[in-house]
Amino acid sequence: MSRSLAGGTICETCGGRIDTTASGDLGCLACLLRAGLEATEDEQNFEEITFDSLGGYEITCRDDGTRWELGRGAMGVTYRALDRSLQRAVALKIVHSNLAARSADARERFIREARMAAALRHPNVATVYHFGIHEQSGQCFCALELVEGETLQDRVRRIGPLPAREVIEIARQIAAALAAAAKCGLVHRDLKPANVMLLAAPDESFDITVKVIDFGVAKALEAAPGVRELTYGGFIGTPAFASPEQFTDAPVDVRSDIYSLGATLWYLLTGRMPFGDRAGTAPPPVAQLKAAHVPPRFIALLRAMLALEPAARPGVNELLRKLEAMQKPRRAARLVGVAAVLVLATLAAYFAVSFHISPKSGVASSEKSIAVLPFEDLSTDDTNAFFASGIQEDVLVSLSKIADLKVISRNSVMQYRGIGRDLREIGRALGVKAILEGNVRRDGTRARINVQLINAADGAQIWAENYKRDMKDAFAIQSDVALQIASALKANLSALESARLQQAPTTNNEGYLRFIEAKNLYEDYRKLQPDLEKAERLYEEAIALDPRFALAYARLSQVENMYHEMYDHTPARREKARAAAREALALQPDLPEAHMALANDYWRSDASTGETNYDKALAEFAIAQRGLPNDAEICGLIGQVQRHQGKWAESTEHLQRAVSLDPNSVERWHRLFYNYELTRNYPAAHEALEHTIALAPAASRWRYGEHRAFLHLYWKGDLSDIERIPTPPQDDPAGPHTEEMWDIKIYLHKYDEAEKIVLDDKRETLSWGSFAGAPKSLLLGRTYFYQKEGVKARAAFEAARLPFERSVQANRRDPDQRMFLAEAYARLGRKEDALREARRAAEIIPESKDAYFGIGLLTHLAEIYVMVGEFDLALPIIQHSLASPAGLFASDLRFDPVWDPIRVDPRFLKLLEQPEVVLHLPSPTAPKTAL
Repeated sequence: MSRSLAGGTICETCGGRIDTTASGDLGCLACLLRAGLEATEDEQNFEEITFDSLGGYEITCRDDGTRWELGRGAMGVTYRALDRSLQRAVALKIVHSNLAARSADARERFIREARMAAALRHPNVATVYHFGIHEQSGQCFCALELVEGETLQDRVRRIGPLPAREVIEIARQIAAALAAAAKCGLVHRDLKPANVMLLAAPDESFDITVKVIDFGVAKALEAAPGVRELTYGGFIGTPAFASPEQFTDAPVDVRSDIYSLGATLWYLLTGRMPFGDRAGTAPPPVAQLKAAHVPPRFIALLRAMLALEPAARPGVNELLRKLEAMQKPRRAARLVGVAAVLVLATLAAYFAVSFHISPKSGVASSEKSIAVLPFEDLSTDDTNAFFASGIQEDVLVSLSKIADLKVISRNSVMQYRGIGRDLREIGRALGVKAILEGNVRRDGTRARINVQLINAADGAQIWAENYKRDMKDAFAIQSDVALQIASALKANLSALESARLQQAPTTNNEGYLRFIEAKNLYEDYRKLQPDLEKAERLYEEAIALDPRFALAYARLSQVENMYHEMYDHTPARREKARAAAREALALQPDLPEAHMALANDYWRSDASTGETNYDKALAEFAIAQRGLPNDAEICGLIGQVQRHQGKWAESTEHLQRAVSLDPNSVERWHRLFYNYELTRNYPAAHEALEHTIALAPAASRWRYGEHRAFLHLYWKGDLSDIERIPTPPQDDPAGPHTEEMWDIKIYLHKYDEAEKIVLDDKRETLSWGSFAGAPKSLLLGRTYFYQKEGVKARAAFEAARLPFERSVQANRRDPDQRMFLAEAYARLGRKEDALREARRAAEIIPESKDAYFGIGLLTHLAEIYVMVGEFDLALPIIQHSLASPAGLFASDLRFDPVWDPIRVDPRFLKLLEQPEVVLHLPSPTAPKTAL
């Protein structure tokens, strides 16, 4: 309603003047804008559908029986659905019934335009599979490609405005989609941040992929006028992002979408709408862009895109050319600034270690961060021991699903179980602002749970709650606690995160208790064989109690993978891991842990055969990480995979992120140390290793003491620390350390002691480093060779040759066994056989395919060349390995007797005089995540 006054018309709703020239007879533009904005907040009311399927599509339901809704907007509601014919998941958009029922002509035009939209195929457009009209209700619907990811709107709401360089790439991809649509005669008419999905996080280099969704409601250029027959309130689109001509009866073409794209980019850069409630009636406020440090060329382009007159805006092809031109200088700029980048990156790595992860200063805290301490068990029945752990686990995992929070991993909080707690000290050590405490009492079928959220800085209570529930409701408490904590910490939750918080892993209490007990065993960093065997049995029992326990299948797959890697290298064990991961995905396709299990299978299973699946693994890890953004294990595994890909800077920063989420984990610190050592960043490696040793149990400190000694050797170039390494304890659960002690004696040239160490070990098969399953006759052969005991050496190598030949025959794609066989041949004088096997081994996993294993095999090929006297072939490899991460250290060349034959070559001596490459150059596009 409105009333007329002198000089214009006043809206009775908001009291503002209605600009009739701008908005025609659509009513108050301010109210229309507000309504459009509210629609983007999913607050519109729709008539709920009463049917479960349309055509060949069955709407998917969640575990609680509710329909799986993906989103709502001004045009309709979208559900997750199953295409029954092709058995694939789709996004099923049901157009608001008021739109579909306008007229028969409107419905015919809907189908006509639908055919044109379905013809659009482009990598940056969500594909339209099918359009139809439900005969019983008359509602129009369309089946679309199900795009897993995050809308640009959600992205900005979660992390704030995006950097200009990322926005330019996003703009280029959207412009390419619009160009393809224009060729099909289509206009989107509702382009906005909520209608563009981001498939890859912008902080992962420039591998950004976007998809424009909702082209299914586009209007064909050839369609006759009469827009209002298809629209709600006579308008298509969202006012805040709509072009001026969309508020009138003026023709609409791709230049209208370009205007909407300009408004969308403005929002991405500033977090604001370019015109507020004026919708393009005045020049855009360029000061907002300048404040966001947007380059002048990009500002000029945005102003042109937001021109009030369509003719003044760039055409879609011109827009593409200009965006691509803005990206061209990037490579040159990187090369010009590479020296500065290297210096800054080196300093950043040093200060990150020296200050952010110093044992004296603790871990830097985040504003929205929390640690969930172990809950106290007040039950009198010892059989309830794992119930308190289960509730704490539920709460912690639920909070970990919220990307806007930093949540410390379970490993790092378990050490505070059952001890006096100084919450301020715990908060400082873990780098968190808030701490959650709780206690649990279980009595038969009843559970009583008390929780309180504490400010770690001053010990003040932020929030507290008491719960008294039946056991069947106990596991639902975690979602309520998580939601209230998120609210107390002012964390933003996406709709997907909120939905995930409602999902209980199982309804079987006994099965869940077995699950928690198994998880406790698996998460021990030592991964001892008896613990893995018991964890396997407990997971299998949990599955037997609830055959639809998808999370238990996912965790079982991880146990099987680890067991295969450490103890049982048979194909049968690998297949058990794969089968469990597949079953988890079949039961719950969106389960992050299931994708994590599949990623583990991809990158672990083929490392020894050369058939690497690192790209597939990272893709699965990315899916898992979207659901578990605070999972330290995922961060750590991504770092390990990137190590194999040669992405050392990215790898290190992911390992740093894992440490920040799990600061009391020996395993996380040790992996970070290893990356620093392999890239020859010795000061950072020293800091990380000292953390590792400080956290390691007494029985495991010998191993890390050995690492400290060798690090000192690589760093300082002397053997003093190596000489002081004590004898390892006899009761060390990690084993007798024969291989490590043999290495030490060989570097010290104490060959008699090395021989005794091997002979005293009763095992016949040893393993060390990446080499597994070598008969101890190999170590004896090496020792006798260095002792110049020719006859004994030949006998030992002959004894080693036969098992190596059998291993190679059984698995021709195992490079380790081939390299061992090559060494045996070389020491036996069979030069051609040695060269053949060594070259084949290096070809199985080349450095180009695996930077970590590849450089190791290449270095061993150089050793074989030296053994057979081919110094000309060995020297280029040695030089390359010295300059490569995970390659040779200069101290290796000085002290390892394997290089003794080539020491007479002056070219080798010259290599020793060259300064060591102390840090592999970090990528300028490395993720910005750091401690």
